[in-house]
Amino acid sequence: STSIEKFGEAKAKFPQSHHSSTQHPIGGPGAFNNQPASYPPVDDSSGGAANNQGRFIIRNPVTAQLEVEGTGEVVRFASLCAPDLFDSEGFEKEDTMRTIAQFGKWPVTRTYTLKVKSTRIGKGHINGWDPEVEDFHYDESMFISIDHTIALAAKYN
Repeated sequence: STSIEKFGEAKAKFPQSHHSSTQHPIGGPGAFNNQPASYPPVDDSSGGAANNQGRFIIRNPVTAQLEVEGTGEVVRFASLCAPDLFDSEGFEKEDTMRTIAQFGKWPVTRTYTLKVKSTRIGKGHINGWDPEVEDFHYDESMFISIDHTIALAAKYN
């Protein structure tokens, strides 16, 4: 069986004129379960995020490569860390999403965790605890910002 990954290892794709086309798992050739040092060529003519919405990225237990579940399509990507993506509004958020969309076939980003209000964080997604209802105090506007981010992700694929 396979394990579900959350867009795991990022692998940058460089022009072959500058780098070897042979790719190895982390740790070098054969480091993962004594697998062969080379992999078959990847067909970049189809697939990508636009054609695989709703599918999981999984790790193939035989090759250790990331693939689109059920298709065998190998996934290689570089990502952008966007720690304030959930917090920014308007131009900043949309510009970040447009930039990420230009990353090619598999545009990926990583956000940071939800913010919890503290002496250092004036406004958080979670702003305290209500012992009477035994639930957190949530900032609705911060969660609306997350909804907006998700909508932009769909818009820019």
